[in-house]
Amino acid sequence: MKNINRPWQALVLIILGSVKLLANVLILLVLLLAQDWLGPWLAQFNPELIVVSAIKPIIFVPLILSSVIIALVVSGLIKGKRWAPIFLTVIHSISLILMGLWIFGDARWAIPFALTLFVLALDIECVFSPFFKKKK
Repeated sequence: MKNINRPWQALVLIILGSVKLLANVLILLVLLLAQDWLGPWLAQFNPELIVVSAIKPIIFVPLILSSVIIALVVSGLIKGKRWAPIFLTVIHSISLILMGLWIFGDARWAIPFALTLFVLALDIECVFSPFFKKKK
């Protein structure tokens, strides 16, 4: 059987997913350490900064869940799993529809809309790539 290489579109999606994952982990670390190490120091300047500890659970759960989902999708893209680009296509299509609704009220969404449209095109190209259709 002929060796099928990973398409460059998948590599771009893997890099974008890895950057998202790294950003989520850095935000989680900052939130973990912000109150414990920086809390007393920040409180001397502005006591209202103590609120960081109150919003931690609200921010932690979605960040951890999205980090796990991103890690699974990136792993699926690396291994050539068929479900990974299909999942990304569905998620990016939903976000594109929602952003399209917001563009009518605010033109500042035009650039994120265009970027999401580009990523959606990468997703669709990966769905039809032979790399993700191979039998194992």
